[in-house]
Amino acid sequence: MNYDPNWTLEAAIDAEAGAPGDPNDPTRPLARWLAHAQLNSLEWSLVSGKKSSLALAIRVCIQHGLPLPAWAGQAFSAAHDQMLMARLTSWDEVFGAPLAKGKHGNAWRKKNNLRKAVRAAVDVIRRNEPGTAIDGNLFDRIGQALRPTVSKTTVSNAYYDRVIYVPLYLEQVRFPDSEEYD
Repeated sequence: MNYDPNWTLEAAIDAEAGAPGDPNDPTRPLARWLAHAQLNSLEWSLVSGKKSSLALAIRVCIQHGLPLPAWAGQAFSAAHDQMLMARLTSWDEVFGAPLAKGKHGNAWRKKNNLRKAVRAAVDVIRRNEPGTAIDGNLFDRIGQALRPTVSKTTVSNAYYDRVIYVPLYLEQVRFPDSEEYD
């Protein structure tokens, strides 16, 4: 499905509304428009030194059926040349380590799974009970429903933690002029 990277959000939503097919297809107009915005953000992130941005850009292009941007192709080619000339000892030097130093895989997965579970619970409750406030009462309710149960503070922290790794949520899209940009 086609999209125009120059669309406004409203135009992308309008195109999405008229698009037939599976609403979860990552090549739908809105998903591709958001992916294009994410690629712009990833370019800035790579330039600022965040190595994992290159791998994520390649993944985004494959997932959404987008051409690889020139900046990503050039960065990968330069890295591949360095690898061929034995100037790099590991692809971690190109893409960054899968987990940051000091992070533990099991703890990271547990925290990420909690983030996703909390977000999903909030979405379901608010869809079934329109007007439900996102507050301590909601977080307490969700925490009591989880197994094992967790405190409302833990649920709140998971909900407001902006780092979540699932396919292309809008919160992954960071724009260069954002104060939260890292």
